[in-house]
Formats: sequence, structure tokens, C-alpha cells
Amino acid sequence: FMHYAYRLFSAGVNKLVFHGATYKFTDTEDTFFPVKLTWPGYSAMSAMSYGNEWDDKTPMWENVDIMTDALSRTQMVLQQGQGNVDLAVYRCMYGKGNIQSDITPIEQAGYTYDYVTQAILNMDNAVVGNQNGKTVLAADGPSYKALVIEPMGNGTVPEMSLDVAEKILNYAKAGLPVVIVGEAPSKVNSYPGSNENVGSSELLADADARLVTYMDELKGLDNVKTVADRAELVTALSQLEVSPDAHPETPSNMYYNHRTTENAELYFMYNDDENELAETVTLKGEGTPYLLDPWSGEITPIAEFISSNGMV
Repeated sequence: FMHYAYRLFSAGVNKLVFHGATYKFTDTEDTFFPVKLTWPGYSAMSAMSYGNEWDDKTPMWENVDIMTDALSRTQMVLQQGQGNVDLAVYRCMYGKGNIQSDITPIEQAGYTYDYVTQAILNMDNAVVGNQNGKTVLAADGPSYKALVIEPMGNGTVPEMSLDVAEKILNYAKAGLPVVIVGEAPSKVNSYPGSNENVGSSELLADADARLVTYMDELKGLDNVKTVADRAELVTALSQLEVSPDAHPETPSNMYYNHRTTENAELYFMYNDDENELAETVTLKGEGTPYLLDPWSGEITPIAEFISSNGMV
């Protein structure tokens, strides 16, 4: 369970809700099952291949507070301040199959990212601004340093509306770095204009052609690059001077989550490897670093560090 919890925390989730069981019984009258059940009684979750219920039938119940205390401390920290995310990754939709289930070179290089849809890009704060002399997206929020357009989880090229294409083009013209992984979108995801246009193959073909024109203009900008895959994406971001807030000295299976408060930079780090990891990491921030042990609540200063030019 902790493996999944830590992965969720790394992705930006900061509140977990357990599915408990407010009831328990033994089916002695064959009411629910064709065979009689004995202790520990009804267990719907395990019957459906889910994990155990969070009740006293779980063997670790007497010690569960040790785990929940650690989760609570972590959640408390991750609910402070504003989340900072390195990259905005365009998705034409949310849903199963549209995400990466395994760690990739982009995470191994320390980058964090959110998936952004058309609805998110239409939010009032989805505008470019300036932060530390560089153009970012949503400066009063995640402060994305670059926008990435990549294939869907199944490898298909994402669709894109003309409104979003024009918006991304304007982002890039304003200075936001953009990287296209694989083919650029060439199909719109809706009929343009009013409902009367639905079903018009001519209008749809015209919209697709306009989208290609937008993408061609986008690819012609100096701060826009096209790469083949996520491995090349890391190189392209480096060339565009887009660095992660947490920069490991060597690629590793460490996930990061960065938040900023008025007086501190907060980092959650999770080693997703089977083996222990000794790693030198450069973090955006100033001052003395401290380590919080979520299992005990103890906070201790980190003795060995170098602080320079806004990095630790």
C-alpha cells in the first residue's frame, strides 16, 4: 500500500481516503454466498481482488496507527503552500490509458509534470508570465516552465482544437518553451463553429488544415523543438535551458514533489527502486535543509550541503 501512496504523493495528491467496512457478519444462512463463511466473515474487497478492508480483520490493525501517522504527517506537509510543477503535458482527454504507468527518462532526470487538457488551458490563470526572468505558464500557480505535446498512452497522436492550438502558439510566441514529441497534432477534436456545422466533412477538413498550419508555424519558432521520444525530450529541455526544481546528479528512479510556502521550499522524495539509493540532488531554494522523518515526526538538519545561486 505504501508504494502506491508514495507514488500518489509524488504525483501531487495530498489527501488519501481509505475504504473502510462499517459492517461485518458471518453468512450462516447461505444468504449471500453458496457456501458458508467462517471467520473473519464477509470480505467483499478481497472477493473482488481489491486490498483488505481497513478494519480489525486486517492483521496489521493493532499497529495501523504507525502507518496512518506517517501518512498524516506527509499529507500535512503536502497541503502547505503552492505546488510547483516543471512541465505541462498536453492531453486531449483524461482517462485510462492516457498516462505513463512506468518511470521514464523524464522522471529519472528529476522533472515533474501535470497533464493539462483544453479545459485547464481555458482557465483564467492559464496565461504566460515571468518568473525569475523566464517565461512560465500560470505564474501564480504551478509555474510550468515548458509545455510538452506528446502521444497518448497508446501511441496515437493527440487531437487538438483550433482554440487550443492558437493558444499554445501564442504561449510560444510569448517565450514559453514548447517541445513536440513525435508527430504534431493534425486532427481537430470537434467540428468548428455552431451546431449546424456538425457533420460537414468539408468544414472538418478545413479545420484540420488550419491546425496543421498552426503546428507548422509553432515548429518554426526558436523556442520550440521536435523530438522522437522522452529520452530526447530530456535533451531538448536542457537545450532550452529548462531545468527541474530537483535535479539529480545522475538519472535515478527517484520521484519528486515540490511546494513553496512564504518561508520554505518543501520537497517530497520517493525512491521507487527496489534498492537503496545514495544520490546527490540539487534543489531550488536557499537556506539550511532539514529532513522530516514521517514515521517518527522527527525533524533534523542535514549537515552536508552546499548553497549557491538560489540552489542547495
